[in-house]
Amino acid sequence: MDLTLALHAVAHRVGAKVAPQTATFMEYRGTGWKTNKGISPLTGPAVAFRIRVRGASPTSATLEISRWHLRALSASLDLHGDRADFISSAGSHPIHFAGQVISPGTISGTLIRRGRSYPLVLHKAKTS
Repeated sequence: MDLTLALHAVAHRVGAKVAPQTATFMEYRGTGWKTNKGISPLTGPAVAFRIRVRGASPTSATLEISRWHLRALSASLDLHGDRADFISSAGSHPIHFAGQVISPGTISGTLIRRGRSYPLVLHKAKTS
């Protein structure tokens, strides 16, 4: 296994403070893991937020985040003007999104889980 990639995983999953300690413990002197240079982005959608609508009103919502292996989580949706917020429970760690409609079919905001913030842009998918 590539140690640079392994240290990226440690920093992402466990925390940025633990990665240097892990590198020291493994007696690894490389520093490539400290940047994202050369790291390929994950392919495929990382987040899927599905809203069922009856008439003009949303009736239910589900959230899936493949990177965190979260599937079909029930989510509450709150729409006010150009603001869109949702919250979903993943065990004891709620997931919260606060965003704003920036164009028709596009919402930009921040996803928060376990005290960490992630920028997120949601695009309306084509229906089949």
